[in-house]
Amino acid sequence: MLITPRPPEVHPTRDATWRLMRAVAAWAAFCPASSVAAMFSISEATVRRYEMDVLNADLPEPDLDNLEILLVDEKSVRKGHGYVTVVLNGLTGELLHMAEGKKKESLESFLSLLSERQRASIRAVCIDRNGAYRSVLAILKARFRAVDGVQKEVVSGLVNGEWVAESMRLMSPARVMYDGHVDEALLMILEQAGKGGLPMEFLPEVARIAGVEDVKAIESGVAGLLSELVGRGLLDPVA
Repeated sequence: MLITPRPPEVHPTRDATWRLMRAVAAWAAFCPASSVAAMFSISEATVRRYEMDVLNADLPEPDLDNLEILLVDEKSVRKGHGYVTVVLNGLTGELLHMAEGKKKESLESFLSLLSERQRASIRAVCIDRNGAYRSVLAILKARFRAVDGVQKEVVSGLVNGEWVAESMRLMSPARVMYDGHVDEALLMILEQAGKGGLPMEFLPEVARIAGVEDVKAIESGVAGLLSELVGRGLLDPVA
């Protein structure tokens, strides 16, 4: 029986070379899976499989030494597919851990990986919406300061031969991205809070920009947004 071995340039189980898979994964880091699938004439599911294979093969193990600040967030995987808990290094933006669910056990699965020495180096943990701030009122009465080095990036698309601005995104100095909707109201919140203004004082202006008559209707949303901006490294709370 003649067995032809696969060359190392070909994935052991996929009908594709590593070069092709890495090219797909590189595009998938910046473009929707649907666009990448059309570009390479493959399915969206194949794009995701290639990207996962490349990440598993190329990404080094996370560095769990000398951790000082942890960012913990919960993300919806896709509609109807539940949540994952994500842990990031707050100083570098490195992904440290990802686990299914958004319960206590999801975070404990990360903590169980740390030695006593590694745990002892942690100074702060920021948990989106459920961390240092316990109530909407506490956030709206808190003061913040701007983080130097925050970048605003404009994402443009080519439409009829002309570049058209489609969306904006914010990036912290640690390269942690805020991927929510960026509009005039959010930029105003970031600017005013970054100057040390009390959120309770500029809520009426946020309501005006958002076209909302009842200021109380946006209190919870603004508080949650401020908490997320802190978690993303775009604002720092002032003690």
